[in-house]
Amino acid sequence: MSKNVKVGSLVEDPGVSARRRAEILDQTRWASDFSWMEIETLASYLRLTHAIKDSILMKEGSGERFLSIIIRGAVDIYKEDPDKQLKKIASLGPGQTIGEMSMIDGDHCSATVIAADDLTLLTMSKFTLNALINEKPTLAVKFILKLSRILSHRLRVTSSNLVDLV
Repeated sequence: MSKNVKVGSLVEDPGVSARRRAEILDQTRWASDFSWMEIETLASYLRLTHAIKDSILMKEGSGERFLSIIIRGAVDIYKEDPDKQLKKIASLGPGQTIGEMSMIDGDHCSATVIAADDLTLLTMSKFTLNALINEKPTLAVKFILKLSRILSHRLRVTSSNLVDLV
């Protein structure tokens, strides 16, 4: 068995080939926007990672700079209230992403992400995203557009929820 490498609070599974990571990515909703060749290329920039239930993947205000596509399991998203108590604001599952906001704007994590189950994820660091941008700019644009659509959708949902509270 190969040695596991920690990525934040995630553990990387280095023994998984790029081809296998592509097959895993192909089974998610992410695949719909990319050709098989693009999926294979993207997979070479992603790492298969795991986290155990109840582990903190990201902490609100921290400088984490990675995004993950959830393959198996679920996460709960929390925000701190004025009394520093965590309030659950969302749950995300397979095919959804975490960490994309910090990847795009470079700001600190906007929420705390806790594994609700044991997780399998495909993870990309900010450093690796920059490599994708430099090495495969056309694919990087498609990838960032996908992230932008995800962020836009989440903003629309948040806006709708906000109207209900006003």
